[in-house]
Amino acid sequence: AADAEPLVFCHGTSGTAGAFFYQVHALAQKGYRVVSAQYPAYASPEDWCKGFDRFLDMLKCRAVHLFGAGLGGFLVQHFASKFPNRVRSVILCNAFAS
Repeated sequence: AADAEPLVFCHGTSGTAGAFFYQVHALAQKGYRVVSAQYPAYASPEDWCKGFDRFLDMLKCRAVHLFGAGLGGFLVQHFASKFPNRVRSVILCNAFAS
């Protein structure tokens, strides 16, 4: 639904937003609001978090469910710790913490 809190996919080091094509397609058909984020390189996880916060603002998302794979999982953990009010849940796949 359009008013639902979205699920945002964040890819790993060698991936792109297209890595989640099948998941986005299947979930969107069921009515979920889904975004697969293609993000630029940042100098630090803190810079990435600030940029991702602005990205969510541009999407007009107050809070989201985050799925992170590999490096994406590392980054969404950082984001959840810096901006806990913007995160409803975190799903990690093949991720690391530090």
